Amino acid sequence: GKKFKTLITEKREKTFLARLPSYKAVILKEGILGEFVKVKIIGAKPNYLLGKIIS
Repeated sequence: GKKFKTLITEKREKTFLARLPSYKAVILKEGILGEFVKVKIIGAKPNYLLGKIIS
């Protein structure tokens, strides 16, 4: 998948929500709230993307 720089904006029960510069939502399994991270998109759903941190 494509790679993007995202900002982690929310911590959920078991996941984190990051936002692309276009404000699309990316769900991550790990992260630190408020950090910018580079992610690889590994899947897509109708309302959000699934990503994995690569750096």
